[in-house]
Amino acid sequence: MSVNPEEPVNNEPAPGIAGDERQGNASAEFESKKVIFPISLKLIMVISFIVIASLLAVTIVASYFFRSDNKTRAMEETLNYSTLISSKVKTDLNSVTERGRLAAVSLLRRGGEGGARVFAETVFSRDPGMIFIGTMEKGKPGSLNFMQNDGFFQGKDTRPDFRAVIKTEYETVSRAFFREEVLFNPSIHFREPVAGIAVPYDPLMSDIIVVIFYSMENIEETIGQSGTISSFIVAGNGDIIAHRDRELVISKSNYSSMPIVRMMMTNPNPNAQTDFTDDRGVRYLGSFSRIGFSDGAVISLIKEDVAFAMVYKIQRIIFWLTGIVLSAAFLINLFFSRTFTRPIRTLTDASKKIRDGQYDVEIRSASKDELGLLTESFRDMAHGLAERERIKEAFGKFVNRQMADIVMNSDVKLGGERRDVAVFFSDIRSFTEMSEKMEPEDCVGFLNSYMSRMVSCVHRTRGIVDKYIGDAIMAIWGVPVSTGDDAFNAVNAALMMRDNLIELNKTRGTPNRPLIRIGVGIHFGPVLAGQIGSEDRMEYTVIGDTVNLASRIESLNKAFLTDILITEETADLVDERIRLHPMDKIKVKGKRKPLQIYAVLGRLANHDSPKNIDELRMLIGTYDLYKNNGRKASFEKESKYEVLD
Repeated sequence: MSVNPEEPVNNEPAPGIAGDERQGNASAEFESKKVIFPISLKLIMVISFIVIASLLAVTIVASYFFRSDNKTRAMEETLNYSTLISSKVKTDLNSVTERGRLAAVSLLRRGGEGGARVFAETVFSRDPGMIFIGTMEKGKPGSLNFMQNDGFFQGKDTRPDFRAVIKTEYETVSRAFFREEVLFNPSIHFREPVAGIAVPYDPLMSDIIVVIFYSMENIEETIGQSGTISSFIVAGNGDIIAHRDRELVISKSNYSSMPIVRMMMTNPNPNAQTDFTDDRGVRYLGSFSRIGFSDGAVISLIKEDVAFAMVYKIQRIIFWLTGIVLSAAFLINLFFSRTFTRPIRTLTDASKKIRDGQYDVEIRSASKDELGLLTESFRDMAHGLAERERIKEAFGKFVNRQMADIVMNSDVKLGGERRDVAVFFSDIRSFTEMSEKMEPEDCVGFLNSYMSRMVSCVHRTRGIVDKYIGDAIMAIWGVPVSTGDDAFNAVNAALMMRDNLIELNKTRGTPNRPLIRIGVGIHFGPVLAGQIGSEDRMEYTVIGDTVNLASRIESLNKAFLTDILITEETADLVDERIRLHPMDKIKVKGKRKPLQIYAVLGRLANHDSPKNIDELRMLIGTYDLYKNNGRKASFEKESKYEVLD
C-alpha cells in the first residue's frame, strides 16, 4: 500500500498534542483532590510509641551504668581480698624465715651435734608445718647441713631425699646467693603442697643461704575460697605456690599464660586489676597484690557472670517489660500500619507488572490520604504507559524497534554522525522471473514468509533492518548501538540465513515452488548515520561509499556463483572465527584500487561447513552451473566489474 505524501491521511490531532491534553486534564484532576486523613496524623501515633521505646532505651542505658558501677565494686572487692591475703601470707612467710634463720644459727655453730638436734626438736614442735631447715655455702653444693622434722613424715609413705631435692632445685635456690629472697614450689617431691624458701643467712652477706621447706596447710586455709572470690598464690615465674586445688600445686602447674598472671609478671606496680577471658572462654574480673616477699603475689578472681548476677537479673526484668511494651506497641501499630502497607503492597505489585510489560493494571484507592492520592496517580500513569506502549508497538512494525524507542523518548532532528558499521545487502536470485509466474497475492505471501525468516536472523544477531527494496534487504550493525563485534554479527546473520534457506528449500524444487537462492554482500567501514529527509518526514539510515560498495559486492555473487561475499575489511575482523576463501581480485567501476573479496564458507567451529569453494557451490546448488558456464562467462554479463588474474 502506498500513500501520496501530499494528501492528508486523516484529520485527527497529533498524538503528542492529545497526550499533552490528557496530561493537563490529569494534572488538573490531581490538584482538585484533597487529603481527608493526612499521613501526619498517623505519624503522630507512631511517634508516640517511639517515645515509649525511647524510655525503654533510657532504662537500658541506666542498667549499663549500673553494670559499670557493679564491675568497679567487684574489682575493688577482689583487690581488697588479695591485699588482705597477701598481708597475712607475708607475715607468715617472714615468721617462717626468721625461725629458719634462728635454727640456721644453731646449725652453723653446733653442726650435727646433739645440741642442734635438741634445738631442732624445739623448733619443729612449736611449728609442725616446718619440714626442713638447711644451710649451704656458696659454690659448695655438697656443704648442705640441715635438720628435718621427722614427726611430719610419721604415717606417710613419702620421705624425700633432701639432698636430691636441693640438687634438683639448685638453680632456683642459688638465686639466694645474690641477696634475693626466693619462693618456689618443690611440692612434686613431697606429694603434697609444700613451699620452698631460700634466703641469705645474713642480709649483708651472701656466702651462706638458708633453705626452708614449709607445709602450705595453714596458708591454704588463708586462701580458701571466700564467697564468690577465689584466690591463689603464684611465684614470680607463674608457678602455683598455693591453690585450693591441691593437685595444681603438687603438679607444679604454671599460670604464666593467664592474662592476670602475665600482667603481674610484667607490671611493676604492687597491685593492679583487670578483666580477661581465659582459654575456655570464661570471663573473669581479677586483681593481684604482691606479697612483699620474694616476687610472689596473691591472685584473686571472680567470674563475671557471678559478679554481674544482679545486673543480669535486672536486665532480664527490663527485657521482659520491654517485650510486653513492644508487643502492645506492635499490636497497636499493626492496626494503624495496615492503612500504609496495603496500598504500598498494591503499588508494589502493580509496579512489578509494569516492569514485566503488563501496563493494563487496575488498582483502586482504599484510603483518602496521600497514599490514596498516590494510588490514583499511579493508575493514571499505568494507563498512559499502556497507551504509549501500544503506539510504540504499532510504530515498531514500520520502523526498527530501537529507532521506535529513540523516537518515543527524544526529539529526533535532522543530521547524523560518522560511525563504523557493517552494511549488509541481500537479494533473491531470479526473483523477477519467479514473480512473473505467481499471482500478486501469492507473491506477497511468499515475500512475507521469506522476509520473516531472514529478518529474524538479523534481529537475533543484534542488527537492524534499514529498508526493504523489493525482494532485497538492507541491514546494518553498529548503529544506533554497537555491540563491539558488529562485523562478526553481520556474517553470522548471513550464515543463519543460509541455514534457513537450506531448510526451506527442502519443501521446494517444483516449477510452482522453485528453489530460493540469495546473494549477500557485507562491507565494514565508515558511514554517516542519522536522520535523512525533511522536518515533516525523515528516515533513519546510513549513507556513504561503504553502503554502495556493500551493494556492489552483493551483486558479485552472480558472477562468482557464491551466496555470501565480504570485503577484505570485514574479513580482517572475522577471519579467526569464520572459514573464508579468497576470490580473484576485481576492479570495480569508479574505484582505482583493486578489491580483494572473500567467499564465506562457514564457521570454523562448525566442522560440517564447506572446506573449499567447490563444496560451498555444491551446498548452495551452483556447482553444476559453474562447471558448465565457467566464471568468466558469468563476468562477461557484468560491465561494472573486471577480474584481475
